[in-house]
Amino acid sequence: MILKSNPMRKHILVPEVKEEILQRISKLKPDSVNQWGKMNVRQMLRHLQEGILIGYGEIRPARNSGWLTQRLLRWMLLRTDLPAPKGKAKTFAEIDQVERNIDPPDFAMEQKKLLDLLQKFPEKKLQPRSPLIGKMNDQNWARQHYTHLDHHLRQFGV
Repeated sequence: MILKSNPMRKHILVPEVKEEILQRISKLKPDSVNQWGKMNVRQMLRHLQEGILIGYGEIRPARNSGWLTQRLLRWMLLRTDLPAPKGKAKTFAEIDQVERNIDPPDFAMEQKKLLDLLQKFPEKKLQPRSPLIGKMNDQNWARQHYTHLDHHLRQFGV
């Protein structure tokens, strides 16, 4: 299902928005340097893949946000275009490449896997809840993924 997007709240179910993200990912290079944070470009590509897998239920974070945090984050992610703070947000342990000491060796393979996941999105049934912002539908997941992708692509200057 393809939905029209409010231009102020992009999401990856809109073909033009998905294409924009795919193009930005394609501009990454093996020597792309982060402008903040600890991840290198290969770690970031894997981190984004795993973020999408949370939506499919293939990775299940042990930690859920509390009720108040979910409400606040839900409003920020779904209803505003406020950028995520640079280097301030703590990710789920299950997708924290730095803390898990994961450094994928093959940039091209990580880039291709992320591009494939996005081109097929959503290829599987998405979870009815996000551990970050609670109750979800496909458009909410598409928006959450867009904001996550956009944040990390900005981190690497694309």
